[in-house]
Amino acid sequence: MQLTEEAKLFRGLGSAISPGMSQQEILEKSGLNWSVTTAPFEYDTPTGRMKSSHANTLAAFRSDTGKLLTVVGNSWKPYQNYQLLEDFWLFCEQVGLNPDWAGFVSRKPNSRSHIASNMAFISAKIPKEQGGIYHLSADEVLNSRIIFFNHHTYGYGAGSYLLTCRQICSNGMTITVKENNSLIRHIQNQIGDQEKILQSLNNVKRAFNKYTNDMEALADFPMSPEEALAVLIKEFGYVGQPLNKQPKVVQTCLELFLGHFDDQMEEKGLNLGTTTLAAYRTAYGLLQSVTAYRNHMSGTGSNTNHVLSLLNGTAAKSSCQVYGSLVKLARLPKSTTVPVSLRGL
Repeated sequence: MQLTEEAKLFRGLGSAISPGMSQQEILEKSGLNWSVTTAPFEYDTPTGRMKSSHANTLAAFRSDTGKLLTVVGNSWKPYQNYQLLEDFWLFCEQVGLNPDWAGFVSRKPNSRSHIASNMAFISAKIPKEQGGIYHLSADEVLNSRIIFFNHHTYGYGAGSYLLTCRQICSNGMTITVKENNSLIRHIQNQIGDQEKILQSLNNVKRAFNKYTNDMEALADFPMSPEEALAVLIKEFGYVGQPLNKQPKVVQTCLELFLGHFDDQMEEKGLNLGTTTLAAYRTAYGLLQSVTAYRNHMSGTGSNTNHVLSLLNGTAAKSSCQVYGSLVKLARLPKSTTVPVSLRGL
């Protein structure tokens, strides 16, 4: 059976939302049909057992399994899964979107990852009539979607992502909208503040308009292999070192930019579309080469790690880092001197 774009993006974490499903059915099918409960706890010390209430501290855990999610202070207020769904549903009704996927990314026991997990999320694709499908050419199409998320983890709140996807290979690139006035914190006066929540989601829509303009600028900015290598070295490599001494990310992204790897990856059932990118030789092609590497070739491990990396981890940070640099470069007068050699490739 042909996998949908969202199934490829989220690697099966969660479930598709079918037309006509009730909110309760969505919660059940996506594994979000539980709530967060807080309670004081006891812990052992050298002087005896202590109660967490003495330090104004509570344990937050799942109502269905009892699994500990995080340890919080008394002022922390859970943003329940059903509230996340209700608020996103309202937003989608107001702007004409249809939720299509929801899920939960749990934190693995003994995980040392710096990425906050225990994240509930729900997604909606931006339709063509709202500019959500961007055609660079007949073969090069970008789809866009809004992700609304909440971390059941102390120190992390709720907010929104703009996730764009290259249709030919489901290359995901996340643009995070993290202005201070957009994030929803786990405190009493923000959880349930529908105006602030809708503001966060509308900020993503505005970010999408800027993103579309940026993609046009990148697609119109020609870039030679030498210039592409210079950018890759500046972002990820070692200045002054030859190509064969550069890290894998630099060498592989340059290969992708040059149109290599399609045959090898197709044998694994994945079409990266690098020959299409090579035909462009633009800043856009370099950006998509980096996202292709981070999402498909750098080995994020499990499906859980892949989704976390895609949304707010290494893949997202690398893509946004290059995106920002290339947009600045595309807005500047074209330079003709790039002291980087491709010898050895």
